[in-house]
Order: sequence, then structure tokens, then C-alpha cells
Amino acid sequence: MKTESKFDLNTVITDQFIQALEAGTVPWHKPWGQGANLAPVGGGGRPYRGINRIITSMAGYDRPEWLTIKQINKRGGRILKDEHHTKVTLWQFSYCDSEGKWMKETEAMIRIRKGERLRKTGFLKYYRVWNIRQTDLAVDEYKPEVEAEDSVVEAECQAILDGWADRPKYRLERNHSRAFYSPATDHIEMPKRGSFDGASEYWHTLFHESVHATGHSARLDRGLDTKLAAFGSADYSEEELVAEIGAAFLGGMVGSMDAPTFDNAKAYLANWASKLKGDPKLVIKAAGKAQKAVDSIVDTGL
Repeated sequence: MKTESKFDLNTVITDQFIQALEAGTVPWHKPWGQGANLAPVGGGGRPYRGINRIITSMAGYDRPEWLTIKQINKRGGRILKDEHHTKVTLWQFSYCDSEGKWMKETEAMIRIRKGERLRKTGFLKYYRVWNIRQTDLAVDEYKPEVEAEDSVVEAECQAILDGWADRPKYRLERNHSRAFYSPATDHIEMPKRGSFDGASEYWHTLFHESVHATGHSARLDRGLDTKLAAFGSADYSEEELVAEIGAAFLGGMVGSMDAPTFDNAKAYLANWASKLKGDPKLVIKAAGKAQKAVDSIVDTGL
């Protein structure tokens, strides 16, 4: 495992996103394969989350498994010629007491449980992984899933929100052209279904506003109802990206939900490329918050 400065690693990852946007792709809407069984996973079988889920999905492989060189060697495999690694990230934390003593996390947790206050410092690290397709290890051939009926997909989308125990009020089929979340009254309003181009656009919008609602002080407290961010500010841009990525994650859970189209895709892509160029830390922070938002909606227990 390697350590880079937080700024450098943010820049490396952000540059990938900017390249995708400038090539006409919305990287956080890249499908995670068709179906949850193709969501990217590490060599131990644990699903990738947050920014790592997006990074590995962007690579475009049809198999979900990603391995370190150690894991590949342990299985008796090798990396194929001219194959390049993908960097995935990991936060590691160190703890320091009032006397300046640094300690391992296990010791720190014991002392924290006893009521001691410790200073916590995070380090963003990366490690190199390769998709199993980049190795000579045996791989079962991918057989695409039979695409689910639209009614089944919509039922799965509805089930996600119905299962959200702490959801806000929903006011659907309203006679206006705006979809929005109101932090002051903790409710979501949606226009009539017929005003959307299709089911993907409708559910992406509803998921987007639902992710916003997780930022209420009664939930994950991202300051939506206590610290209003000015339109166009850094905080506003981050919250919008949290909602966009979170909506993509939720849509990915139903497998067959297509990525939405945008009324003005060129302007949409250029806007996000500009935002990311102005803040290399934005995408990693937003992806982490989006994952927490999704976890709070679907209660994954992770």
C-alpha cells in the first residue's frame, strides 16, 4: 500500500473524472454492470464503496472482481503483459493523546471508551488493483442478465424509498415544473410523471432529492436546514454532487435502470468539469458523503 499526499491523490482521481466529462461521459452515471452481482468488489469479496465503486466501474470491465498483486500471486496467477493497474483509495487513521503519543486504532478505541479525548488524523492512501480480466486467472464467462420489465424496475425503485424508515414527506404529481427538497418543511415535491422524458429521469430526480433530504439535521446533518449554502458556492456544488452520485448509486441498485439523459448535456458536462477543476478534493468528499446517504436510505448495515 502506498501513501500519497492527500492533494496529489485527489488530483489524480479528479483528473480521471475531468477526462471522462470532457469526452462526453458522466462518470458517476457509469453503470455498475447490469445487476447488483456485477457491482465491483475487492479480492475478499467485499463490495467497493464510495469513490472506489466509481473508479473501478469507469474502467469498463465486464467482471466485478479486483485484486491486489498479492492476491493474484496467492491464487497462482500473474498479470497479463502491458496491463496497467487502477488505484483505489483507503483512509487510515492515527490517534494522538495530550502528551503527543501516537497509538494504534485498537489501543485508541480502548482509551476512548474510557472517556479519554484523543486527536484523530486521517491519511488518504492508495493501493494498486487489477481487474481479474487483466490476469491469467480463470474467469467464468459473463452471461448478461435478462432485463427486467419496466414495471419490476419501478417497483424496486419504489421499494427503496418505501423501506426508508426516516424518510421525509413526499408530495408527488404537483402542478408545477420544479422538483425540489425543502429543508424548512422537510418535504420533497415532484412534478407530474408526464412532465419527465421517461422512468429513468423521474426516478433519478426523485432519488436525487431524497439524497438531499438525508442532509437534514435530523438525519446526517450536512447543514441543509441550519446553514443555507449560496447558489453556486463551493458548499452548494458539493451538495449537488453528493445528490447526483447518491442518485446514481441508488439507481444502480435496481440493475436495469438506465442512466438518465440531460436536457443540455454539453452544458451539464462542462459545468461539472469546471467545478472539479476548481476543487480537486470535491469528488472524493462528495462520493463519501453520497455513500453515507445511500446507506442511511437503504440501511445496509455497513
